[in-house]
Amino acid sequence: MNNKMKTKYGYIKSVPRPTQKYLNDFYQNLYFKEGVTVTYKNKYSKRESYLKKFKSELLIDFIAQNLSKFKTKKLKFLEIGSGEGYLMNAALKTNWQIKGVDYQANPIKRLNKKILPYFVEKDPSIFIKDAIKNKEKYNIIVIQNVLEHVIDPELLISDLKRILNNTGILLIQVPNDYSITQEFALKEKRIKKEYWFLPPQHLNYFNTQNLRVFLKKFKMEIIDAMSDFPIEFYLWGNEKNYTSDKSLGPYAHQARLAIEFLISKNKPHDIINFYRSLYNINLGRNQIVIVKK
Repeated sequence: MNNKMKTKYGYIKSVPRPTQKYLNDFYQNLYFKEGVTVTYKNKYSKRESYLKKFKSELLIDFIAQNLSKFKTKKLKFLEIGSGEGYLMNAALKTNWQIKGVDYQANPIKRLNKKILPYFVEKDPSIFIKDAIKNKEKYNIIVIQNVLEHVIDPELLISDLKRILNNTGILLIQVPNDYSITQEFALKEKRIKKEYWFLPPQHLNYFNTQNLRVFLKKFKMEIIDAMSDFPIEFYLWGNEKNYTSDKSLGPYAHQARLAIEFLISKNKPHDIINFYRSLYNINLGRNQIVIVKK
């Protein structure tokens, strides 16, 4: 039985915590298998594949907009938790020196083989420790939906600071949980439970307010931020929704894909500004922040 507690930094965490061995086994052997998580599938539709590529390219544009102070063109890019490799594949189009690490290479072999020469199959925590030991430095570090999974978020941010160049930037993407939208849905009885509370997959729960507090503790400043599609809007509009009736989930997913496809037909700069606006009013399923020391 998992419970929740509020940390001194404001974010919510699940207790008791699993062991690191349990998590290692989970991410090395189970996480990318069909049905374990809604994030990954063995096969994607044409539109799903298009949007995965498009959103990764948009994220690279978002990063690039925050690189104006760098004088060198040989920027070192590191992604911790590369997943299926879509972001690294988008980064191939830049002139950055790219590297990625994750527990498994199989998803990348299946979907983005081109990045295999730049990918390290390894426990990310061990990779980071080795990078600290070897005094490696990176200009750009990305953790995309990683912070919510780790046993010790404070240790991860502290360690990443040690391998981040003094003028470098860190991009963090995390779900927007215990958000104003979710709390409103609970108040209006559109949902019966905190469906986002999913240990052991998610151990930590951040939102736009407590993430700022958390990062401030580590003397990290948010210099840019945006969110993504606010799928939780679909909790309203019908007597039932995708949390109370699981059969409605695919319909909500297809509706989101259609609207995101429509959004993708605009200029990247305008799309990023749209998502910046959503972040500014605390909306969006995920929050994406760029921080510096």
